[in-house]
Amino acid sequence: MDVNFNIIKNELHEDKNKFLFFGFGETCKEFYDFIKNDINIVGFIDNNSNKHGLSYDNISITSLEKYKFNNEKIIITTNEYYKEIKEQLEKNGFTFNKDFYYYRDLLPLITYSKRNEVWLDQVDITITIRCTLKCEACCLGIPFSFDCKDLTIQEVKRDIELFFKNVDGVRNFVLVGGEPLICEHLEEIINLVSNYRKQIGKIKVVTNGTILPKTNILRCFAENNIHVAISDYGALSRKKDELIQILDKMKIEYTVLSNMTWSDYGDYKETNKLTTKELTNLFRKCAMPCRTLYDGKLWFCSRECAFVRMGLFKAWDDDYLDFTEIKHIDNNWREKLIRFDFGINKTGFLKFCSNCNGSWLVNDKLIPAAKQL
Repeated sequence: MDVNFNIIKNELHEDKNKFLFFGFGETCKEFYDFIKNDINIVGFIDNNSNKHGLSYDNISITSLEKYKFNNEKIIITTNEYYKEIKEQLEKNGFTFNKDFYYYRDLLPLITYSKRNEVWLDQVDITITIRCTLKCEACCLGIPFSFDCKDLTIQEVKRDIELFFKNVDGVRNFVLVGGEPLICEHLEEIINLVSNYRKQIGKIKVVTNGTILPKTNILRCFAENNIHVAISDYGALSRKKDELIQILDKMKIEYTVLSNMTWSDYGDYKETNKLTTKELTNLFRKCAMPCRTLYDGKLWFCSRECAFVRMGLFKAWDDDYLDFTEIKHIDNNWREKLIRFDFGINKTGFLKFCSNCNGSWLVNDKLIPAAKQL
């Protein structure tokens, strides 16, 4: 993705510029609440006619066809319907990264232009690769790991301290696994992350709904305002309903993610035999939307990071940012961080792109979720 910082920064900086959010739902509302004081948001668009005529924060919701445009820019604020909306806008003559944007891409530029800070949308940290499931198509390749252990608290502390020393903030900081609920340091890690609350929008813990948190963990969730994201794999998530009841009773915020199909990333050991041009195109369309923190580095692709961590793959130096090499924080560093988050690099793609079919943003090969080995 090629970015002209001056054009977009000036566009975002000028209060006269107006923006529409396309795709009204929980993701949209969270993003709106986070940046509503930074840019001029004048309307919401949604394809669901049941939402038309409703409003949020006194801003109305309407359809693309009925909205009377006057040079407004569009920001897609949904993940589930991103591909469909992108195609819809392009068919209507809108150009990506000129007339409309994806909210995850734009967030660092919005905060940079308005706050002189760079806030990333989402960063994950894998606190354990032990899991209660053994998914055949696990995107992080956990069943292939020969070293199933938790990160030490010293490793987690170092990575977290380096991250928040070098990055102004992150809207969603997510603890993932494996299954985080079986990480023996989970409570200590949450308390550690919570020390950086001023640099975090939400702290989330992802669970597969197969086990229940211990009493001390539930108390820790409540005390630290943790958001629990429950992946729903049907019968496999046998404790999901019980967990929801407990979270409701304790007033702990949560979401349920229906995951009945996954993208087929392919076998990491096999190359996809794409040309350089095809790999560049794959990466531009994929651009894995969340970054991963590991080994003092910020990794662009969580899947590549996972296989590097397990010693099964060797990445290029351009595939990550090494926080241990950062001397001081200035706007040159902030712009380097934004370019990295946008996927701008020397080769035009990551080394792991040759061993992957791409994320859900580009990959239409679907398989049943959580099929067990």
